[in-house]
Amino acid sequence: MRSVAYILTQSGDMSANFTSPNIIIDQVGCLSIHCIWTGSPVGNLIVQANNIVQDIYADIPPSLISINGSGQVVYNVYDFGYQNAQIYYQAISGTGNLYISVGKKGF
Repeated sequence: MRSVAYILTQSGDMSANFTSPNIIIDQVGCLSIHCIWTGSPVGNLIVQANNIVQDIYADIPPSLISINGSGQVVYNVYDFGYQNAQIYYQAISGTGNLYISVGKKGF
Protein backbone atom coordinates (compact mmCIF):
# COMPACT_ATOMS: atom_id res chain seq x y z
CA MET A 1 0.00 0.00 0.00
CA ARG A 2 1.40 3.35 -1.03
CA SER A 3 0.94 6.64 0.78
CA VAL A 4 1.68 10.26 -0.02
CA ALA A 5 1.51 13.46 2.02
CA TYR A 6 1.88 17.03 0.87
CA ILE A 7 1.13 20.65 1.73
CA LEU A 8 -1.91 21.93 -0.15
CA THR A 9 -1.65 25.58 0.94
CA GLN A 10 0.50 27.41 3.48
CA SER A 11 -1.21 30.76 3.87
CA GLY A 12 -4.82 30.87 2.75
CA ASP A 13 -6.25 34.34 3.41
CA MET A 14 -9.22 34.00 5.78
CA SER A 15 -10.31 37.67 5.62
CA ALA A 16 -12.51 36.66 2.65
CA ASN A 17 -13.99 33.46 1.21
CA PHE A 18 -11.23 31.01 0.29
CA THR A 19 -11.18 27.89 -1.89
CA SER A 20 -8.20 25.55 -1.70
CA PRO A 21 -6.51 24.07 -4.73
CA ASN A 22 -8.09 20.86 -6.01
CA ILE A 23 -7.19 17.57 -4.28
CA ILE A 24 -7.10 14.79 -6.89
CA ILE A 25 -8.32 11.64 -5.13
CA ASP A 26 -7.75 9.04 -7.89
CA GLN A 27 -8.57 5.66 -6.29
CA VAL A 28 -7.50 6.45 -2.74
CA GLY A 29 -8.69 4.20 0.08
CA CYS A 30 -8.07 6.74 2.85
CA LEU A 31 -7.90 10.52 2.77
CA SER A 32 -6.75 12.79 5.60
CA ILE A 33 -6.99 16.58 5.46
CA HIS A 34 -5.39 18.58 8.28
CA CYS A 35 -6.41 22.24 8.54
CA ILE A 36 -4.70 24.69 10.91
CA TRP A 37 -5.77 28.32 11.14
CA THR A 38 -4.29 31.25 13.03
CA GLY A 39 -5.50 34.73 13.86
CA SER A 40 -9.09 35.59 14.68
CA PRO A 41 -11.21 34.32 11.80
CA VAL A 42 -14.95 33.77 12.17
CA GLY A 43 -16.62 31.59 9.54
CA ASN A 44 -17.29 28.05 8.33
CA LEU A 45 -14.90 25.42 7.01
CA ILE A 46 -16.35 22.82 4.64
CA VAL A 47 -15.01 19.83 2.68
CA GLN A 48 -16.45 19.75 -0.83
CA ALA A 49 -16.24 17.09 -3.55
CA ASN A 50 -17.14 16.33 -7.15
CA ASN A 51 -17.02 13.44 -9.60
CA ILE A 52 -16.41 15.44 -12.75
CA VAL A 53 -13.63 17.60 -14.13
CA GLN A 54 -15.65 20.83 -14.08
CA ASP A 55 -15.55 23.21 -11.11
CA ILE A 56 -18.94 22.20 -9.71
CA TYR A 57 -18.47 21.11 -6.09
CA ALA A 58 -20.97 20.06 -3.42
CA ASP A 59 -20.60 20.15 0.36
CA ILE A 60 -19.92 16.82 2.06
CA PRO A 61 -22.11 16.59 5.16
CA PRO A 62 -21.30 16.61 8.04
CA SER A 63 -17.94 18.25 7.29
CA LEU A 64 -19.03 21.84 8.09
CA ILE A 65 -17.43 23.26 11.22
CA SER A 66 -17.84 26.74 12.64
CA ILE A 67 -14.65 28.68 13.37
CA ASN A 68 -14.27 31.42 15.95
CA GLY A 69 -10.58 32.12 16.57
CA SER A 70 -7.48 29.99 15.96
CA GLY A 71 -7.64 26.20 15.93
CA GLN A 72 -7.33 23.05 13.86
CA VAL A 73 -9.27 20.05 12.57
CA VAL A 74 -8.41 16.76 10.91
CA TYR A 75 -10.84 15.20 8.46
CA ASN A 76 -10.28 11.44 8.10
CA VAL A 77 -12.28 9.89 5.29
CA TYR A 78 -12.34 6.18 4.41
CA ASP A 79 -13.61 4.79 1.10
CA PHE A 80 -13.80 8.26 -0.44
CA GLY A 81 -15.90 7.73 -3.56
CA TYR A 82 -15.27 11.06 -5.29
CA GLN A 83 -12.74 12.05 -7.95
CA ASN A 84 -11.82 15.46 -6.47
CA ALA A 85 -12.06 17.37 -3.21
CA GLN A 86 -11.36 20.87 -1.96
CA ILE A 87 -11.63 22.90 1.24
CA TYR A 88 -13.92 25.91 1.18
CA TYR A 89 -13.81 28.62 3.86
CA GLN A 90 -16.86 30.87 4.12
CA ALA A 91 -15.75 34.08 5.84
CA ILE A 92 -18.04 35.96 8.21
CA SER A 93 -15.59 38.34 9.90
CA GLY A 94 -12.06 38.62 11.26
CA THR A 95 -8.73 37.72 9.66
CA GLY A 96 -6.41 34.76 9.72
CA ASN A 97 -4.27 32.34 7.74
CA LEU A 98 -5.16 28.78 6.76
CA TYR A 99 -2.62 25.95 6.39
CA ILE A 100 -3.80 22.71 4.79
CA SER A 101 -1.92 19.42 4.45
CA VAL A 102 -3.21 16.26 2.78
CA GLY A 103 -2.43 12.59 3.26
CA LYS A 104 -3.57 9.86 0.87
CA LYS A 105 -3.17 6.12 1.33
CA GLY A 106 -4.07 3.00 -0.56
CA PHE A 107 -3.56 3.64 -4.25
